[in-house]
Amino acid sequence: MADGAIGADFVNVETYGSGPRRIVALHCSLGRAAGWKAIAKALGDDFTITAPDWPGHGKSGPWTKAGLMREDAVAITSDAVGDEPVDLVGHSYGAIVALDYATQFPEKLRSLTLIEPIFMAVAGEDNRPLLDHYLTDMQPHFDALAEGRHEDAARLFMDIWGGGVPWNELPEPARAGLTQQIPVVDACKPGDENSPEERRVLENLHKLTMPVTLLFGGDTLPVVKLVMEGLQKRIPYAKLVEISGAGHMVPLSHSKEVAEKIRSGMVRA
Repeated sequence: MADGAIGADFVNVETYGSGPRRIVALHCSLGRAAGWKAIAKALGDDFTITAPDWPGHGKSGPWTKAGLMREDAVAITSDAVGDEPVDLVGHSYGAIVALDYATQFPEKLRSLTLIEPIFMAVAGEDNRPLLDHYLTDMQPHFDALAEGRHEDAARLFMDIWGGGVPWNELPEPARAGLTQQIPVVDACKPGDENSPEERRVLENLHKLTMPVTLLFGGDTLPVVKLVMEGLQKRIPYAKLVEISGAGHMVPLSHSKEVAEKIRSGMVRA
């Protein structure tokens, strides 16, 4: 798919390491490919990480389409994977994209590591009241975004998903950058948990017969723990791994531990 067809004039792809085993790594919304640098360093010389910046993130061009980015993100992932099977890793929004890609093209993956995917179709099936509580907590963010109050929207988003760092403790350039970037979050939202696309992914989880690691922080949101436990029940060989003391931004806060779990998860227990 040409860059112009995916809602950005340019999609940046970073490469870290030069080892023989290829990992494709997909970052969270409001993140960037460079967030995988520390994990690449911890993995060492055996691996090469290919990491795209989503449109509107990092060094990629702005997101130019209306609606959700998901289909385009899957296409970007497919381009990054290429012709030979890889180990696929995704965090948060990137993990949703990884899960979608994996259910469509399971033959292209040697292993799959999903770090806190916000796959709400599982939450909707397993504990609707808990999902509704989360959506209620998020509604002020969505209201601020719809009303063009971008700083409020960024602050409210980070209060829930920022890994426990208070907004006022972020450096001013970081706050300004997040405020400018926050509209793209609307394109990176999880799909409606009852949409045909989400139901398709849910119904195809049984196809994930490669080694699958479901990684989460011990201090993450209750709805995320619910999703992780629900995925473990539905994916044949999934291994659920908790990193104690970590929150949602566990790839950044605990990069060495995450690298270790990615490596160990590449072979079936």
